[in-house]
Amino acid sequence: MKNPEKESPTIKKYRKKLESQLEEEHKQINAKSLDMAKRAIKESLVRHSEGRIQLKDKLFVLFDENQHPATPRSKFVLEKIRELKSESSEKKFNATQL
Repeated sequence: MKNPEKESPTIKKYRKKLESQLEEEHKQINAKSLDMAKRAIKESLVRHSEGRIQLKDKLFVLFDENQHPATPRSKFVLEKIRELKSESSEKKFNATQL
């Protein structure tokens, strides 16, 4: 196997620069800064809570009581389902004719 090439002085310089930047960033991450970030996120959530939709008030059903997929109510979705079923039945019909 060949020995890897030595790094050029420019690459060494940039590597040291990046390592020092990472060290500075790691020094800034501590318990106090994490608590401040948590507090800021919570305040932001509270501030924007008025515009949120309450899903508990909406009817949102994925499955019926027997764990079967709920029937869609959207006409668009029902039409797409019909199209897919007709395409699959056509493919089965064509496959049986071969």
